[in-house]
Amino acid sequence: MINLLFDVIYYAALIVLISLVAALAVAPFESMGWWSGWWLRKDDPAAKSPPAPAEIESVQSAQAHAPPAAQPVDHYVVYLTGIGGSTAHLNIPYEKRLLVRLREQLPTACVIDTIYPYSAANRGLTKDRLFARFWRFILHEKLTGHDKLGFMINLHNLLQVLVCADNRYGPFFSQGAAHVIAQQLRQEKYDFTGRVPLTIIGYSGGGQIAVGAAPYLAEVLPAPVQVISLAGVLSSTPKINRIDQLVHIYSDKDTVQRLGMIFPGRWRIAFTSAWNQGRRSGRITSILLPGVKHDGAGSYLDEKSFLDDGRSYLDRTVDTIVEVIDTETPHIPDA
Repeated sequence: MINLLFDVIYYAALIVLISLVAALAVAPFESMGWWSGWWLRKDDPAAKSPPAPAEIESVQSAQAHAPPAAQPVDHYVVYLTGIGGSTAHLNIPYEKRLLVRLREQLPTACVIDTIYPYSAANRGLTKDRLFARFWRFILHEKLTGHDKLGFMINLHNLLQVLVCADNRYGPFFSQGAAHVIAQQLRQEKYDFTGRVPLTIIGYSGGGQIAVGAAPYLAEVLPAPVQVISLAGVLSSTPKINRIDQLVHIYSDKDTVQRLGMIFPGRWRIAFTSAWNQGRRSGRITSILLPGVKHDGAGSYLDEKSFLDDGRSYLDRTVDTIVEVIDTETPHIPDA
């Protein structure tokens, strides 16, 4: 009987290991397929190519002759959800509360939250996929309080974060993400000819997607491009030192965001890495929010845990983000 039990455990572990290896192997396929034009671009007529100077210039030329908007927006904010997200429309309650608060405190900003960042083509898990029905079932279970299966969404998204952080496949993924952001900005009437600032907020795994996409946008937009990493798991992505400003908000009790230190480019001894170059130039800075966890009760977005001054943890996070956005992005010349 004991031998039978050990056999079951052994083969179950073997199946799990094989499944993980297979998932890792196929994780880059979507972004590679998008880049090569094998799929996804054909299904989306607007998704012709990643943002390039010529594309931005054509939009700039058209917008230069367009009448001004009745109520001009003075800042654009793009929000990239954490690894618990599964669709292009935000469906995580505590993240929704964050965006409600940001819109209240930034009334003249346009806040965009219609991006599923773990797909190079903004294709959510529950639509237009071979296993879309399976992912809909998982999402339903998660939203109805059965969280045990929800980890599968997190695992899928985590693998895509690793793809973005990979020096081989990351550029494909990041240019796709940059193109998706440019599309959403275009839909919201972003003025590509002006200098309306752009801030990309990436929560958890979304932080890595943000720092991957932002350099491509910063290269072609005349406006300052800023990234706010909220507990982001960040690598030393190539060109991260070309973002106009990266502010990493973290906590001493957040063990998840520390996983970014598995990337050698984040180590202080990696003197020539893009991360350390950006840090020395002043483009990359950090803000400590002590005493909070990555997610759940006691996290950055918890409105039921309070500080000594009476603010909730969510209040402090919102105040910190708004202060960063309201502070003018400093001009730092390229090295």
